[in-house]
Amino acid sequence: MSCPRTLPPARARRWRARLAGAVAVLVATSGAVATTSAPATAASLSGNPLAGAAGFTVVSYGDAELSNHEIEGSVAVGGNVSVRTGQGPYNLIHRAAGNGDYVLPTLGGTPVRLVVGGFDRASSTQSVRVASGGYTDAATQLGRMTIGSTTGVGIAGRGAGVCVQASTTTDCSGPVIEQSAAPQTVAWTVQPTAFDTLVPTAARDTMAQWSQGIAEGRLVGAEAVTLGSTAQPMNGVDVTLVAGKVNVLRVAAADFPSTDWKLRFPTVKPSATTPLVIDVVAADGASVLLPMETIGAYDAPGGSSDNNFARYMLWNIDQAPGSTVYLSGNGIVPGSLLAPSSTVITGLSGPSDTSADKTLIEGQIVAASLLLRNSGEVHHYGYAASLEIGGGEGGFSLRKALSGIAAGDLPDGTSTQFSVDYFLDGATTKAGTLTLTADGTLVAGPQDLPVGTEVTFREATPSAPTGTVWTGVTFSPSTVEIADGDDVEVTVTNSYRAAVGGFRVAKALSGLTAADLPDGDDTEFAVDYFLDGSTTKAGTLVVTADGTPVAGPTSLPLGTVVTFGEPSAVAPTGRVWTGATISPSSVTITADGQSTLVTVTNSYRDAVGGFSLSKALDGIDAVDLPDGGATEFEVDYFLNG
Repeated sequence: MSCPRTLPPARARRWRARLAGAVAVLVATSGAVATTSAPATAASLSGNPLAGAAGFTVVSYGDAELSNHEIEGSVAVGGNVSVRTGQGPYNLIHRAAGNGDYVLPTLGGTPVRLVVGGFDRASSTQSVRVASGGYTDAATQLGRMTIGSTTGVGIAGRGAGVCVQASTTTDCSGPVIEQSAAPQTVAWTVQPTAFDTLVPTAARDTMAQWSQGIAEGRLVGAEAVTLGSTAQPMNGVDVTLVAGKVNVLRVAAADFPSTDWKLRFPTVKPSATTPLVIDVVAADGASVLLPMETIGAYDAPGGSSDNNFARYMLWNIDQAPGSTVYLSGNGIVPGSLLAPSSTVITGLSGPSDTSADKTLIEGQIVAASLLLRNSGEVHHYGYAASLEIGGGEGGFSLRKALSGIAAGDLPDGTSTQFSVDYFLDGATTKAGTLTLTADGTLVAGPQDLPVGTEVTFREATPSAPTGTVWTGVTFSPSTVEIADGDDVEVTVTNSYRAAVGGFRVAKALSGLTAADLPDGDDTEFAVDYFLDGSTTKAGTLVVTADGTPVAGPTSLPLGTVVTFGEPSAVAPTGRVWTGATISPSSVTITADGQSTLVTVTNSYRDAVGGFSLSKALDGIDAVDLPDGGATEFEVDYFLNG
């Protein structure tokens, strides 16, 4: 069994972007414009997700190109319709090979088979024939056509009905839209509001919400199923359904087989009580190869004219707005296609493909714009299962964590409180505040936030225990995107470090200038420093005579006492170093980031010397002198010559 690619569990934020303002509908460059406004929050829905299609087989909000074989059903186009097939007239009939057990939409009580905003006649190569062939009840199955704009065309009577033709043509020739089987007038044919009346904005909004809810995994009572082994795709790729559940197969486009394959339900089959929803996650321009056969689809009781599974299978095309998806395959695809924000191109695998695979679709199609380029047909099988989308609510919870300290280091220990604000969808005004405690207790935030809400957080700077510094807060995850039923746990981690400081040392001179020193300003002096009264130096800084401060260590804990000493100093010739004065004499680290400047001033004096004289007598003794040994003699001395 193959494993589908891992897909994001919640696509809320993407969908909020996709549906902000208006769901993208690729409208015609000319012709009617149909838009879909965005739901403000995820919607709760129940019923038929294609009810908004008003019973039409094909709905294109924008333009539609009809280049496949034919449609057994009805078509509503908000923009322009064109036909570019190389075969004969393009037929809209009631039934040939499909099942005709359906009734047409009605406009003012009148059955309609084709409703268009306009006719792109210049781009068309063939006619559209609204023939209603195969109907069995004229009151409900014989359809008319309407057009919203007559720009570039004229309308004339044709048979019982009308012909939309070139304004210069009177014989319904060339590319035209012809409805000649059912009675209608030219005046009634022009209905500028027909599309919006039958498929109004509210209906388009709702179908977009259905697609969104499926993509976000909000189907109530859903059972996830997987795509079986694709090793032998023509033998059948199994999808094992769970009876009585809404079975959801979420699969990336690239995980479908890349060659022809068949779909098989080995046990339980799709039914009204066991529908299958296939959420196809596709990038812009993705190619999806659809099954060429669903094994057992035409077994009894339906037989060859009734697909047993088509009414209970829904293909949800999960793309960003304005994206394009290519749907191809060489057989019959059961089920309806819901692609309200995509351009759907059938029968081709990509922009360079011209092969026009069969890709016969039995179901309904809803798309932003549509190009039917498959060689097969579209058969009406109205989606018939009832589904439910949950309103989509979720929430978050916060817990406090600490890094660098323990809760016991805080002023109130594990009971210390922290206030964390939370903000919704980018608002700068807080939506609320949660109070967390240092013991890590999980605190619940609101649990009723709509799916897709984006929650961010902020914590004011808390006080730090003495001797520590708060270095910031981290939120993991930093942003919460609300998913249905989730309670996302967010860890709010406060980080701390020890408060530390340091000092700087600069040299000053007294009694001389730096120019008197051997190396001038660059003369170096070694200054030792000692920590907390130790007699063993902790380190030495080398400072220069120019007075530039030199940083010592900056990571000394608060309370550290630093003292200094200069073991020796350089003295120039003729000078004597008389010692160093250190100011301040010691530094106590008292604040984080402290960098106290210590000035070590070296003092100098001139180097000096002298002489002494003594008297000696020759020929007499001191006693022979008048004052004896105390007799004084004056001796003059002279300096430098």
